[in-house]
Amino acid sequence: MRSPFRPSISSLMLLASAGLVLYLPHRAMAWGTGHDDVMRAIIDRMPEDLRATFDDAIVKEAISHHSHYPDSFEPFLPEEVGAAAVAKLKEAGLTKRYDLHHDKGRAFAFVMLVDALREDDPAHIALWIAALSHVIADMAACNHDPLVHTATYGWSSWDLKLAGGSAFRPVVRMLDLHASATDLAGGADAYQLAIESQWLEDDQRDAARAMIDIMLYGQEGAWYCSQRGVSILEGASNWVAKQDPAGREQWWRNIGELGAWAVVRTLRDLQVAIRLAETGGPVELTPEIESAFRAEVEEKIRGRKLEEDALFAPVLRPLEPQTPPSTGVVLEPTWAMNEAMLGF
Repeated sequence: MRSPFRPSISSLMLLASAGLVLYLPHRAMAWGTGHDDVMRAIIDRMPEDLRATFDDAIVKEAISHHSHYPDSFEPFLPEEVGAAAVAKLKEAGLTKRYDLHHDKGRAFAFVMLVDALREDDPAHIALWIAALSHVIADMAACNHDPLVHTATYGWSSWDLKLAGGSAFRPVVRMLDLHASATDLAGGADAYQLAIESQWLEDDQRDAARAMIDIMLYGQEGAWYCSQRGVSILEGASNWVAKQDPAGREQWWRNIGELGAWAVVRTLRDLQVAIRLAETGGPVELTPEIESAFRAEVEEKIRGRKLEEDALFAPVLRPLEPQTPPSTGVVLEPTWAMNEAMLGF
């Protein structure tokens, strides 16, 4: 059973995060090359009849380019997604590729996938699978944990040191899924095992439930990451600083689980999209669906316990007369991507 409090790392890191968390570089992303590894795992496991429609060029483009498609502020282009898709996205207020990261944008990526399946256009199908995989994976990327975010984008430039005096910089590359998913010493196996253990199947959900859950990935991904983000940082730091095998295994396991979280959801949602495309019913994001989604977000936020998100256990302890002076506590109802001030 997991502890309700976050794992500890060196006191230097804790002090650094507390004092410097608000001073971060402006450029921030989630998984980098790790998006390739998510999409590659999806290609390897998607239904065989659909996979057979993708030639080598489509597969290469899906993995190396379209899995990063939402990380751009460029507009949607007819030559990439089709004129009908551009018009539909524009009508919904989605005009640039980055918009797909938002709750509504993720739902529309699913709608676009269903449309592409109905059009039987392999290139468009592959693009929308890859785009959907990206925005799902971003919801649980470990650098969206506030402490890991600070470490990823700040600690190297601040030249912070690990216990023993070694540089923190080598840890940063380990905070992307790609470093572990391609590590043949054990990380690749841990990633594959996590996918197998988390596997999901189409549960015959309707279009409304599918879109609500896809929009809820922002909340659920943040929660799932909150149980693992600091463990990833701790394990990677211990491996770099001390060549600790247990630390490396901790890093492999936890970061592999975050990648797998996205793989299995994308594949399940692809199964649902295929079924809905074949049935011919409407797949539209209606005001009623959005209202139901907002109600579920409200319920989730109100039902969560502070200790599930607390970065430091002391914020949960009552103040006593002998309590040393404090600077205060900052609380956020969520650190879901694009919705939080301290998280990313």
